[in-house]
Amino acid sequence: MKKPWQVWTLFFFCLVAVATAMLWLSLKAYRLEADRETDRAETELARREAELQERISSALYRMDLKMLPLVAREAARPAEFYRAMMNEESPSFSLNGLVLLYFEIESSNEIQSPHFSEVVVANIKQQTASSAVGLVLERIERARKLFDYQGLSKKYVTKVPSSGDGSGSFVSSSGQNSSYCVPAVENFQNQLDNQAKELDNNLSGNKMDQQRSRGDQRINSEFTQRRNSTQGLAGLNREGTMLELPSMQPIWVGENLVMARSVSRDGVAVLQCCWLDWEKIRNELQSEVADLVPDVQFEAVETESDLKIGTALTTLPVQLIVDRPRMLATLALESPQLESKSALAFSLLTAWCCLGLAAFASAILLHGVVRLSERRAAFVSAVTHELRTPLTTFRMYSEMLADGMVPPEKRQQYANTLKVQADRLSHLVDNVLQFARLERGPVKIACETVNVQQLLERFRSRLEERAADGQMKLHIAVDASVSNLSFSTQPAAVEQILFNLVDNACKYAQVSSDKRIELSVGRESKCIQFCVRDFGPGIEPRDRKRLFEPFQQSASAMANAIPGVGLGLALCNRMAHSLGGRLFEKPCSSGAMFVLEVPA
Repeated sequence: MKKPWQVWTLFFFCLVAVATAMLWLSLKAYRLEADRETDRAETELARREAELQERISSALYRMDLKMLPLVAREAARPAEFYRAMMNEESPSFSLNGLVLLYFEIESSNEIQSPHFSEVVVANIKQQTASSAVGLVLERIERARKLFDYQGLSKKYVTKVPSSGDGSGSFVSSSGQNSSYCVPAVENFQNQLDNQAKELDNNLSGNKMDQQRSRGDQRINSEFTQRRNSTQGLAGLNREGTMLELPSMQPIWVGENLVMARSVSRDGVAVLQCCWLDWEKIRNELQSEVADLVPDVQFEAVETESDLKIGTALTTLPVQLIVDRPRMLATLALESPQLESKSALAFSLLTAWCCLGLAAFASAILLHGVVRLSERRAAFVSAVTHELRTPLTTFRMYSEMLADGMVPPEKRQQYANTLKVQADRLSHLVDNVLQFARLERGPVKIACETVNVQQLLERFRSRLEERAADGQMKLHIAVDASVSNLSFSTQPAAVEQILFNLVDNACKYAQVSSDKRIELSVGRESKCIQFCVRDFGPGIEPRDRKRLFEPFQQSASAMANAIPGVGLGLALCNRMAHSLGGRLFEKPCSSGAMFVLEVPA
């Protein structure tokens, strides 16, 4: 492969394209998941809000039913009741009731109460305790300070629709009406009509607007039902027939709750009022709905108030103060158990990990293919060059011998040359075949238990012969501590490694004046070390990194045309690992030293 950078450029381009597409898909999926989670959260919030509203609606029904007897009873009282003396129709002096005082007030602000007159006082002195008389006197005195005819008349109003835009005006009422009168209530039907139109318009809108509109419609429908029920019942007398009385309108005067109606007495308009004990009413209402909305608070509703239909009573002019976050927390309206965690994040992480592993594996595979291609090219080049020399010699010498061109006295010299080239060719082929076998996997060779001295004697002659062919002298030194040591190894592999090391020493130290090659055997810890050293030019630092790579030769070897394909040290290194040992280069003062270390 002449240009491996082109292959890597294409690989990285494809990797970037796949990663970009994967990133887009991840962001798209994450965005969709975020939208789904948002919809789920909004749906859950709407469910919790609906549940809270159901509780509020139920609480409003309870409170209206609780107050309805009081409102109906006071609306059914005849006008003469407020002028009665202490007879069977006169009000009692029960201090635990919800009414503080009944009284009439004239335009001159004169207040009269059926609780108090000369006859009543005479009866009270004989039948009741002085504390009750004092309480009545105190309440009458307070009423004179709190209430005046003009202020009550302004608040006691009802709606008479005009022919204009339908908003109407507020004037004194003399008709039937048991519900309190504020603009939001009186314009309630207009609100329903407008919201019905909005609902029709929102049917093509988003989901949240549709749900909100339907919720408003439901709330308004519930308010209408409660309002109609209280109006119908509050206008009946004890016999169940409709009353021919003016409306009894609940109104606020400051912090005081009063039910008032306008009647005509001797041609003069007077207001008949029922002063309610709001503190007791509030406590009873809170107790009534404590299980639905605990610690509920109330807000007075007056003519200018911003009425919230979903929290308003229809019997009294009050509405609930709804702090929805606090109520949701207090009522513990927790959402149902959803999925512990979305699988999207895990799926995306898995996909990215798989993509990374696939890219890493592809890079390793591509690197191996490129390396293999480069090694194949280097192998073909080196082996072709290395085979050409001995084959050329074989052809030329064999032709000369066959044609009788060689004198008899030189035939032995020619034969020796052919033998050297044959050995060179055989050694090259053996190395290539052995390296190919190791490339396919570890070669299983039976181990033998041998003595160090006996092992060296097996191939001493071969090593000395190779040194002699290279005009070198081999010196073998065995340490006395390992001379008779026996160990288990593969003798053929040890012989092949030491022969290649000696062969390299003969080729690379040929130019040195010191023709020695030293083979020493010693012991280091639990290993036996075979050291082969020459006294040649040594190894340059730049060549050390590629020392054990196949088909790699040093710059000096190529410059001096030293024969070989650069396979010897790579083969020795792999064979050393197959023995369970290692092969490494050990720095020395001169020349080169290689150490074969095998387990003892």
